[in-house]
Amino acid sequence: MRTSSWAKIAGYFILAFAFSSAGPALAEGKIGVAATVQNQVFGNSQPLAAGSGVFANERIRTGEASAAQLQFIDQTNLSIGPKSEVVLNRFVYNSDHGKGSVVIETGKGVFRFVSGSQDPTSYQIKTPVATIGVRGTMFTVINGNGFFATVGTSGIHFVHINSTGVNIVVNPGWTLIIYPNGQTELFQSVDTLQTWLQHIDPVLVNEFQQLFQNLTFLNALGNTFTPTPPHCTGECG
Repeated sequence: MRTSSWAKIAGYFILAFAFSSAGPALAEGKIGVAATVQNQVFGNSQPLAAGSGVFANERIRTGEASAAQLQFIDQTNLSIGPKSEVVLNRFVYNSDHGKGSVVIETGKGVFRFVSGSQDPTSYQIKTPVATIGVRGTMFTVINGNGFFATVGTSGIHFVHINSTGVNIVVNPGWTLIIYPNGQTELFQSVDTLQTWLQHIDPVLVNEFQQLFQNLTFLNALGNTFTPTPPHCTGECG
């Protein structure tokens, strides 16, 4: 066996030991609860109710006219709109140090993310076309078949475009649209469909209108949700 192979194996053992000795960190098992559930919400194909636990590697899916708010043990809040799907890929939280590793993968749909008490660099949100990093942030994600959009509410978030490798900073009050070919459009956010449509590829108007209705549904439920204010390190926008 080559020396480099032994080095890799040793590295794996060192990494495993680091996680096993990192103190009170949670990497598996229950990572939070479904704080609010509206109509049809499923976790790994099983119906979820308000108060149901959510777990690492669980796939959460909502039906039509349905929504949920998940609250994790680090006070992160994830709101999921109608006809949406998300996978809680990874959740490690060390309460002593306020830092871990949280990876959430979003499928098609609409989502609102509010970062919790961990160091903001702990969070990573994956989408079909981009990966998002945060800094004390609240933002909304809209995933369609032909486009991706993210809307900044507070704090800033960083978007890495998979197809081009370009990194874009999205400030509060701005919206970024990314198409599968890597083309982007960055503009000040608005809350009227007509203005949004000025920035959308005409071929995708019908799909966007449907997702915009789901976003409106999620926004209408906002008053029933009680997200924890973003945790900021350094500039928060």
